[in-house]
Amino acid sequence: LRRSLTILPAFLLIPLFNMNRFLNLFIKGGSQHEIDIDPSEDRDVHNIIHKFNPHISFDEEEELKGKKILKEFGIPENAKFVCLIVRDSAYLDRYKNQTLRDFSYHNYRDGDIDNFLPAAEELAKRGYYVFRMGVKVHKPLKSSNTKIIDYANSKMRSDFMDIYLGANCTFCISTSCGIDAIVTVFRKPIAYIYMPFGHMQVQCENDLLMTKHHFNKKNKKKLTVSEIFSSNVALSFRSEEYRNNNIELQENTPEEIKELVIEMDERISGSWKETQEDLLLQKKFWYIFENNMQKLQLSSANYGLKTRAKFSANFLRNNQDWIQ
Repeated sequence: LRRSLTILPAFLLIPLFNMNRFLNLFIKGGSQHEIDIDPSEDRDVHNIIHKFNPHISFDEEEELKGKKILKEFGIPENAKFVCLIVRDSAYLDRYKNQTLRDFSYHNYRDGDIDNFLPAAEELAKRGYYVFRMGVKVHKPLKSSNTKIIDYANSKMRSDFMDIYLGANCTFCISTSCGIDAIVTVFRKPIAYIYMPFGHMQVQCENDLLMTKHHFNKKNKKKLTVSEIFSSNVALSFRSEEYRNNNIELQENTPEEIKELVIEMDERISGSWKETQEDLLLQKKFWYIFENNMQKLQLSSANYGLKTRAKFSANFLRNNQDWIQ
């Protein structure tokens, strides 16, 4: 980052930041010198990211280092590989004793790595290597397939390779967490699963989206798109908000996940066959989604975003009653 950005030390910037905040109480205009880091503002509101190449890159020495480590993993030169990111609570649980914080408030975002194994096996059949990402995880990704690498539990895992893999993967499968920002920075496609429904990343045209199933705990009924919004959980970031509204989230099945990655692979390779029904289902879904967002005064237009991503075609085909 320092090769592309001027980065100054915190001991200098924090006093300047506080001074700017103070002066802004009396002189208008100071806020334009701040960059908002609120998660809801972490969006490409000017719709320009797809128009430019990445602004950061690896130098020759770093490239040689990355390729050498890939070779040590048994990855042939120019082989295709995918990053698999499945969030669980192990990463943040490491800090419980240090911070005295309970991070379970967003465990609704967690996923079971076992549900992703069929998708990983399918990708291996299609010629990909699969790197299961992570620093600290609850359980291993168990597979005898040499193309499926439990990198999160590997002794060769490093911060450098986290960045290198994210920058050079063919695409990424993510349950939406911090590390997939690397993939976006380097303009690689992402198949997103499990993200908060109303906060889906819609701006990148090569991304695919899918959500968990939402159920009403009282009547065990699966909620439609509109009912997710009317149940006050479409924009929820905390597990307690789902509990308070009697909503239960159920993970996507291994088959749904496998279908999503097949669609991603085929869209990237150009072999995906999109039917007229698929186009109509996409149009219907996004119309209902946007209409409900507008009721909350939070439409993509209000964010300044243009919807470019696609929702999982197979999910829409198999859940047509959900699109209401």
